[in-house]
Amino acid sequence: MTCFSKLLSWLAVPFLLGILTLPAQATSILVIESYLHGYPWDASYKRGLASLLPQAAFSYFEMDTKRLPPDQHVQQAELAWQRYLDTKPDLVVFGDDNALKYLGPKFRFTETPVVFLGINNNLRTYDLYPLVNITGVLERPMMKRNIAFINRLMGHRLKKLLVLFDSGTTSKVIKSEVFNDVDRMRIGGVEVHLRLLAKESEWHQTVREAKQNGFQAVIVGLFHTLVDERGINVNSEDLLAWTNENTPVPHLRFGILALGPDEPWADMC
Repeated sequence: MTCFSKLLSWLAVPFLLGILTLPAQATSILVIESYLHGYPWDASYKRGLASLLPQAAFSYFEMDTKRLPPDQHVQQAELAWQRYLDTKPDLVVFGDDNALKYLGPKFRFTETPVVFLGINNNLRTYDLYPLVNITGVLERPMMKRNIAFINRLMGHRLKKLLVLFDSGTTSKVIKSEVFNDVDRMRIGGVEVHLRLLAKESEWHQTVREAKQNGFQAVIVGLFHTLVDERGINVNSEDLLAWTNENTPVPHLRFGILALGPDEPWADMC
């Protein structure tokens, strides 16, 4: 069973509970995506929702917060809220943290059922309580367990590991929730260094210098909010190709979203 298949099984219960509270004629569902349709995660959960509820009429709003700068996120949330007011759906689905962060506090004062998925942060940071009309599923990547597993695969010879992320919302939440908001910790006997990077040039330099800085391996996490020197969002496939060619030590990746389009992948959830 893949990570996404597991997610659908976990998502089904609260989602269906939300559906069952609706009138019999209810069919309209507004999906508010934190990202956009070209992002593999968005595409996969939208396919899953459509297959789970083939009778529903779906509409979508893409906040595109992976590519747009943070100072535009509130504006995107206002546009999403207006779409909700215009369409008056029977059910709303939030995909990922930024949709819930910016819109959850508004929706808790409505009577519209809301279901969220892919949430990394602690719900108490989003001013949602009491959760009367909102339910969903948290996403908890098992990174510490995977690092310990990687060390076992390498015969317990891994002493120093570099983990790379972009500086987006999800990366910051992972640093806080998984790494206790520190840049360095020991996991299963491995000295793990976490780097959150904003620019492509920082990524290139960090990768190139990994070996001389004593790292025996690099793990690639998220990278979708990286920008170049002009502030333009970096093409993810190009970045992965560059990383493949220029990493001086073995590198691994967390999850299918860290893989290029033509690469095999292992289910590391």
